[in-house]
Amino acid sequence: MTKKRNHIFTFLLVAITLLVSDFAVFGFDYSLKDELQSRRTLKDKYFYLDSLITYTSEEQSTYFEAVLLKFELLRQEKKDVQALNELKKILENEHSSHHPELLGEAYLHTSEIYSQDKSYDLAQTYLTEAYIIFDGINAINQKAITLVKSAKIHKRDKNYSLALKYLKQAHDNYLEQGKVIESIELAKEIGTTAYEAGEFKEAEKFFTSAISGFRQLNDTVEQVRILESLSTIYGFEKRFQEKINTEKRLIDLCESAFGTEKTAKHLIQLSNTYGTIGRNRDALKTQEKALRYINEKYFDKRYEALLRLSELYQLNERGTDAILALHKANNLALNSENKSKIISSSKVIADFYKARGDWEKAHAYLSISDSISRSLLETKIRKLENSPYTYAPTIKKGESSIAKADPKWLLNGWKTTIITLSISLSIILVFVIYYIRKRKKIRQILEWKVYKRTKELRDLNSELNTYIYKSSHDLRNPLTSIKSLITLLKSETNPAQLLKYTTLIESCANQMDEILLNLSRAVDYKKVEPKIEQINFSDIKNNLDFTSNSDKTKGLEISWHIREKAPFFSDPSLIGVILKKTILNSMQYRTGSSSDYCKISITTDSSGASVCIEDNGQGIATKVKDSVFDMFVKGTHKSKGAGLGLYLVKIASDKLRGKISLESEESKGAKLVFNLPNLA
Repeated sequence: MTKKRNHIFTFLLVAITLLVSDFAVFGFDYSLKDELQSRRTLKDKYFYLDSLITYTSEEQSTYFEAVLLKFELLRQEKKDVQALNELKKILENEHSSHHPELLGEAYLHTSEIYSQDKSYDLAQTYLTEAYIIFDGINAINQKAITLVKSAKIHKRDKNYSLALKYLKQAHDNYLEQGKVIESIELAKEIGTTAYEAGEFKEAEKFFTSAISGFRQLNDTVEQVRILESLSTIYGFEKRFQEKINTEKRLIDLCESAFGTEKTAKHLIQLSNTYGTIGRNRDALKTQEKALRYINEKYFDKRYEALLRLSELYQLNERGTDAILALHKANNLALNSENKSKIISSSKVIADFYKARGDWEKAHAYLSISDSISRSLLETKIRKLENSPYTYAPTIKKGESSIAKADPKWLLNGWKTTIITLSISLSIILVFVIYYIRKRKKIRQILEWKVYKRTKELRDLNSELNTYIYKSSHDLRNPLTSIKSLITLLKSETNPAQLLKYTTLIESCANQMDEILLNLSRAVDYKKVEPKIEQINFSDIKNNLDFTSNSDKTKGLEISWHIREKAPFFSDPSLIGVILKKTILNSMQYRTGSSSDYCKISITTDSSGASVCIEDNGQGIATKVKDSVFDMFVKGTHKSKGAGLGLYLVKIASDKLRGKISLESEESKGAKLVFNLPNLA
């Protein structure tokens, strides 16, 4: 009886619903969704909707709305087949064209089901139908939704051009409606799709627009995600300055919103970018900061960060800090008892000492690495030996184990023993080969060390012999002249001649002094360690003093062209030596005509500096061109110097890790180019 009353009540409610919906034009706003939500159980909701569908004319919009609501209920319960059958009631209804918006929704929902079922062709077909309907009634919002869903299908099929086309149309639709949040989200989606398609310019454009929007919405999470994609794009395109700026923005955002772990990640990426463009000093500072952000509980990250920090210390010629960082990494590995990392860090420390010629310490750390490798191999062998490969049957007391043993078991036991022995022998053989190779490597290292030391001694000995012979020869010439002049001076009474002789003696003494001074400088330059600082070539130019050679500069046109595109770090005093000695050569070996010139061109960029000094002087003889940078070698027979100027230039250039190229023909001038790396 109660059930019957419920049916009657529902029928009356349906009738009232239909009546109210028919007279909604008089200002009464009625919603089927509101009524459906008032029903507490699913059973009541289905009964209410089924009643509407049954008792409502198929021409009325209420019928279509009820079918769509039932579809949504079935989707929530994941009853896709039944949900699809409900939609067919609309799609196959002859009156559906009178309610285009609801028909379009039905097509849209049908495509969702097929898309979920991975029937993408069918899904695209229904989406096309939905778009045609929404376009016909100018339903802009529904058009945008349809376009986005269609774009996702094309994106899945790697048809990025169509996907981008539909997403841009949807974006324009949202902008037309003034839907700010939806347009920002879609700008991000367009950027992501363009990024996947490799269209980086398009991706950058929409990512930039999306970031601006998310900044206004104060959505830090989305800003970080998009900036990370932009950073990757700049890395691919080698736009390192933009990448650096983006990473700095990411670091600022992460510091304020995410804490240390994500901040450390972007600090490390920034450090790597600095390293890529040769800004090793900035890379080092950033890596040091990143290490402070990495929590000690993240052992692997701290370990890798310390190894990278050690590399940067070495690039910045801070050997003590480098080895300290390596020992910290090694201690981390020891504390964690991670044997593979102990082996790895020990090898890196051994390489460090080997590069510096400390073979004893290098061998000690290689021994640590080898001993741990051996212990790991021995552990594996023991595990194999103790593995339960065989099954021993139970033997009753008093019975002979041989007599009662199963012949099959005995056969299997022998097979297992042979396999175990084979594996053990193979491992031992691998270990023996490894040990032999290691010994061979150590022997090669020692042989190379002996060869290197022997070569160094031979070179030094050769240089010393040249030094003694040439210096004695070049010093003896002015001494012989002085002795001759003194002999003449003793017998001379004419004041004019006396003055002439004393002037010549002074000139010879000055020549000897210059030779001794240059030899002393050569020794000093070889010992000195470069003092790295930022170079200002204009300051170096202004500090060059040629007053003592003023007679040689008359009529010589000296022009400077300095272009500093990026900061350059090196030793200013050694660069001053290179410039001064080379320019003095141009002054000394000019032709003496009014058209004599010396052009100095300096260009700096992120990789280093190029210093070009060109003149139209006497040039360098072909026979000495290859040895002109050696000690006591003169570029021309007209030279009155000791042949040490370009030798000092070569020492200074080598100290700065520079490379020299020379172009010259006798009587046609010379061109020297110094390529100096950035030592930051």
